[in-house]
Amino acid sequence: QLVLALGLAMLVNHRLPLKGLVRSTPLMAVVMPMSIAAMLWQLMLHPSNGLINSIFRTIGLPAQPFLTDVQQALPSLVGMTIWKDVGFYMIFYLAGLQGIPGEYYDAAKVDGASRWAEFRHITVPLLRRTTLVVVLLSTVFAFQVFVPVYVMTDGGPRGVTNVIVYYMYTAAFHFMRLGYANTIAMITLVIVLAIAALQLQVSRDE
Repeated sequence: QLVLALGLAMLVNHRLPLKGLVRSTPLMAVVMPMSIAAMLWQLMLHPSNGLINSIFRTIGLPAQPFLTDVQQALPSLVGMTIWKDVGFYMIFYLAGLQGIPGEYYDAAKVDGASRWAEFRHITVPLLRRTTLVVVLLSTVFAFQVFVPVYVMTDGGPRGVTNVIVYYMYTAAFHFMRLGYANTIAMITLVIVLAIAALQLQVSRDE
């Protein structure tokens, strides 16, 4: 997700034809409610009548089970959430790129630096704080994934998509174990805070 967001930000940061359309396209998924996005992807990933399998059949590929397969269900959810959120993180990287003074790149070109050298020694170091923010947000949001699981897989098949928040939900409202669900919430909070503190410490050390 971070790599795609940075790549999209670098793409739209340059002067392109129809730049406004290219920039706004990833944001369409961001403004769409997660429940609606999950329902659309559930329809597209349907094993027999879904749009994606229809495309596969058209080009001669076999249909895939996607959400009903133990090995494909979780990657399908991951792909859906990446599509949903990548535009959100693109905004952060785009703001970071536009905050880098152009003089750095001009000096690098005078010294004969390649595009890769500019990216490695100028872009990446000066986007470190932006990357930290994106990593922290994506980590917190990853622990909060619930709606795609609830709408698309209901924790299945065979529990492979039973993420922590959905597990907490089923414990509280399916089995009425409210104290147990509250304990899960508190432990999840501690884990997220610990990961965030570790990421901040690593960033300070660097």
